[in-house]
This record gives sequence, structure tokens and C-alpha cells, in this order.
Amino acid sequence: LIGGHTKISKIVEPAINLLKDEEAIVLAGSGASSSKVVSVADIIRKEMKNTYQIVKRGHRRIDDYWDPLEEGLDPLVVTRHVPTTHILLSINEIDTSESDVVENNKKKS
Repeated sequence: LIGGHTKISKIVEPAINLLKDEEAIVLAGSGASSSKVVSVADIIRKEMKNTYQIVKRGHRRIDDYWDPLEEGLDPLVVTRHVPTTHILLSINEIDTSESDVVENNKKKS
């Protein structure tokens, strides 16, 4: 999980080593970190030429509950939808019919 305070330069090398060892990794982030997830995946794919990736985008629903400080007011519920990004990177070919698979820096149709 890539967070807002995560330094891209500090996680690229460990992520590459993990991908080499495990043959697949999942990078995930939400909110402002979604762009970092894409950046890290792009850097890894430039370093390791023969990789495949699947990108899944979605959102998380977060409900914030506020109790009034004054009497006679109703409680307030604020719903936020925070974007999320999950990227599967694999050294092995990914066979899937439901997703867009990106292979060797080219998109497969």
C-alpha cells in the first residue's frame, strides 16, 4: 500500500526485488496516492522490460458522522468517495478476459 508520505525513490528498488523473487506484486493506493501507484508501476516497467500489468480503478466509500454541538440540530452524515487504484505487475503472462492487460509497455486488444 502506497501512502501519501511514501517516497517513490525509497520503494522502487525493494518493489523490483520483490517482483523478481515473487514473480508478481500488487501496488495499491487511494486518494492522492493513486497517482504515486501509477508512477511506481511505470518506473518498475521501465526497469523490467518483460512485465505484464492489470490496472483496476474503483472507489472507497467513507461516511463521516458529525454530532451537533447545539441542541435541536440533527446529526450530519457526509459521504465521500475516495478513488482507489490497484495494479498487478507480473513477470509471467497474465491470462484474463475481463481486464485490459498491458504487456511490455504496449496495450493488448
